[in-house]
Amino acid sequence: MGRIVAVVNLTLDGVMQAPGRADEDTRGGFTGGGWAHRYADPVQGRVVGAHMAAHAHSALLFGRRTYQDFHGFWPHQTDSPFTEVLDKAEKFVASRTLTAPLPWQNSVLLGGDAVSAVRTLRAHGSEVLVTDGPYAESKEHIGGFTVLEAADLDEALDWGKRMAVVIGLPIEVRPIQDR
Repeated sequence: MGRIVAVVNLTLDGVMQAPGRADEDTRGGFTGGGWAHRYADPVQGRVVGAHMAAHAHSALLFGRRTYQDFHGFWPHQTDSPFTEVLDKAEKFVASRTLTAPLPWQNSVLLGGDAVSAVRTLRAHGSEVLVTDGPYAESKEHIGGFTVLEAADLDEALDWGKRMAVVIGLPIEVRPIQDR
């Protein structure tokens, strides 16, 4: 069975909406879009690049909004190493409003009920499905778990302490192994 990996940009106070730019997602009157740029640094770039390289053969899973946003931006970024990876990746798009064929190469429309379509993909696939966005397409699978990559258990425990303070709930930290 395949698995879903959600790539999350999340502040320690729980904001994940619109990390990329000011007008990315203004639903609910949100005016803090573009917040992630001020925290970007070379280390983050290397970590994201290594993650993308490790999952270069993985498919992507998008909802309509994220697909349209990515398609409107990434194919036009000629100076980014991410563009080629995103263009070549197989992209599954959960949408009730888009129609096939989708304009971005290697894109497959998952019509109908998104949860059923994703379950079918997971049941028949051995690859990782990587998703980004407002997580409507993955919320049934996240289930309150936060998975982070840490150098060791001490670093993971430190992050757990920080998260517990932010969300006001106890955090259980368990080591897991990807393989």
